[in-house]
Amino acid sequence: MGKTPLDGKAIRDILYIEKTAFREVNLDQAKGVVNSIALESNLRMQILCNVRPSGGSSMEKKFLVDAELGKLAKWLRIMGYDAHCQPFYNSEHIRAFAKQGRVLLTRNAQRLLQWEGAVFLRPDRLKEQLQQLKQEGLIAACRSKWFSRCVRCNRPLLEAEPEAVTENVPEYVFLKNPSGILFCPSCNRFFWPGSHRQRMITQLETWGF
Repeated sequence: MGKTPLDGKAIRDILYIEKTAFREVNLDQAKGVVNSIALESNLRMQILCNVRPSGGSSMEKKFLVDAELGKLAKWLRIMGYDAHCQPFYNSEHIRAFAKQGRVLLTRNAQRLLQWEGAVFLRPDRLKEQLQQLKQEGLIAACRSKWFSRCVRCNRPLLEAEPEAVTENVPEYVFLKNPSGILFCPSCNRFFWPGSHRQRMITQLETWGF
């Protein structure tokens, strides 16, 4: 694993893990605290040397989301991001997903040892988790991509054929949205604009997207 000099972000992460009040510590003071912590634990030193992936636009990012962050995975999919999430990951899963260039999102410090470039999410609330990803340049508000992916399967949605729509969607929905109905080729669910989607848009706007 490659190593980089400690920066403010890495220092804040390790101090967070150690439950140190980093907001009240300046950078020079923090370096001293981190160095002393790192000398005591190889795990913490490797966390500090974790390397983030670079390059590519935020909409090109693909994520692997820890199981405990299922709600975050759902909202990333709503925003159009490829966000894979499953209940359990073994070492073979880790290697396979790493080859896909996915960015691991986790609140588990042990995961940082298994995945180069993993992102440690400091907040435990969804709103703040999304804002952290936005501040770090990993996601952006690209509205043209919203609602383009299945929230259940993570598959890109396809435009539904009229015949399939008339057989699977209420008539009033088809009459109101004759060309705006999508479907998931994996779970065969149909999606269309409605009050539920508008509530999601309002929520994202409230969160600053």
